[in-house]
This record gives sequence, structure tokens and C-alpha cells, in this order.
Amino acid sequence: MSIINTAVRVPHLLAAIVALLAMAGMQPALAQVKNPIKLIRGLVLDAKTKKPVGTGKVWAYEAEGKGSTRWVNNSKVNSNTGEYQMILDPQTMYRFRLKTPGYFITDIYYCTPDDLNYQEVDTNIYLEPIPVGAQLFAGRLFDPGSAVLKPTPKLYEIEKMLKINGAVVVGITITPDVKSAPPPPPPAPAKKAKKPAKKGKKGAAVAEAPPPPPPAPVQPELTDEQKKELGRQRITAIKEYMKAAGISVTRLEWTLADPITLSWNATALPENVAIVIKSINPDEDDDDSDSDM
Repeated sequence: MSIINTAVRVPHLLAAIVALLAMAGMQPALAQVKNPIKLIRGLVLDAKTKKPVGTGKVWAYEAEGKGSTRWVNNSKVNSNTGEYQMILDPQTMYRFRLKTPGYFITDIYYCTPDDLNYQEVDTNIYLEPIPVGAQLFAGRLFDPGSAVLKPTPKLYEIEKMLKINGAVVVGITITPDVKSAPPPPPPAPAKKAKKPAKKGKKGAAVAEAPPPPPPAPVQPELTDEQKKELGRQRITAIKEYMKAAGISVTRLEWTLADPITLSWNATALPENVAIVIKSINPDEDDDDSDSDM
């Protein structure tokens, strides 16, 4: 999540130029002094600490349509002050993409002022740090006994985050299915003495209620080796899903929980997949390119 703050001011330099032209008798040239360009500048700050994030880069693209890739300008972030600045056109919608090591790559849509005069616009931007160790997902992506992946909206969000943030490495834990303890049998109803069948208004006998249906068959418990093999098949299913999305499997670290150490009670393990942010790849984090638009 990013926050953008804005304030506008007209520099004294323009007033000085206008005064010099007036003194020189160049009144017709005054109209030409009006310059519509905008100098967008400000600080890139940590959303939590409110301190400068250090090195990084800001790209500006024309945002005529969502996902526009027409590059317009860019600026490096000052490693000491967190400052950036770019010259842009007035009354134009731009998409700013910010890339700073240790922070989520962020897209911000921003419209420059429509004033016809040259302006300097102060725009501070706040970036969210990448929380290494944070859990992104814990839930069921597979039916019991199955290795067929069932994508969820949350998994799609993780996929999208990984596509944008090439430095993020995630850890994925696959938990084998654990057979839940069977529920206790219902208490046997007390036997009652048979009563003569009731008769309806016309003397017809009323039928007794039918017996309850038999319980559903219990699936046989997998062996520990079968559980491990099922876990490996699930790992392959997630790998193929990520590869199809263009994500390198080298950014996915795997853990297959040992079925022997798991509790017999499956209610304590409602999920069979957990995903956390494992680390940040420093080589990718230092990449100064913006290839993933």
C-alpha cells in the first residue's frame, strides 16, 4: 500500500524572468514565458518508520490505459535523502512504478495539475517493506487424497505479487492428509415395549418411521510412504502452476511435513498448504531494470 501527499508552489525564478523581460521592453514575449511543464519531486519514505528508504528508482509511464507501458521519464532515489524528481506534462495521468530494495514494487496512478504555468509539485510516496517470515496463505488447495490443485483468489494474489516482485523467495509447506479420528457411535436408543399400531380416523394402521441410513464408508488410511508420494505430487502441481505464470521455481523453497510426526486428529491441521515469505534475493533486488511492466 502506498500513500501520496501533494503540495504545489510557483518558484521565484519564473517571477524574476518575467521582471527582466518587462524591463527590457519585451512585453510580447511574456506569453511565451508561461511553461506548462511540471517538476514532480518529493521523498520516498518507509510506510512504517516514515524514514527515507534509501536507494531506488521511480519510473513514469503514460497511463492512458491500465498497464500502459509507454515510458516517459525516470528518476533515481537519492540514497541519503530519499529524494526524487521528474519533469512531466500537465493534466496527464501517469503511472509511477517504484522499485526500492527490501520493499514491495509499487504502482501509483497520479494526474499532474492542469495549470498553464510552470510548477513544482511536492509528492511524497510511502512504500511497504517486504515482511520476511510473514505468512501469505494457510489453507486447503487440494481435496483429501488428491493432487489436483484448486487455485483460490489468495493464491492468484500471491502469484501476481511474485510476478511483480522478482526478488521475493517464498517457502511452501505441504502437509500430508491426516486421517481424523472416527466420531463416537451414537448411544443406542432404549428399547421400548411394542405398542399396538395406531389407527387413523378410518381405522388404517399408521406405519412406523423408517430406520436411519447406514453411515458413509470411511476412506482407507494411506500409508506414510503413500502420504509422502502424494505430497510430492502436490509439490509438482504447484510448481507447474507457478511455471505457467512465468515464475521461476528457483524462487520456491519446499518443505514436506513428515506424516509420522503429525497428530492423528486432523481437526488440528485444517490446511494442507502454507506459504510464507522466505527471503529476498539480493541479486534480483539490486537489479536496476524494470522489465516486468
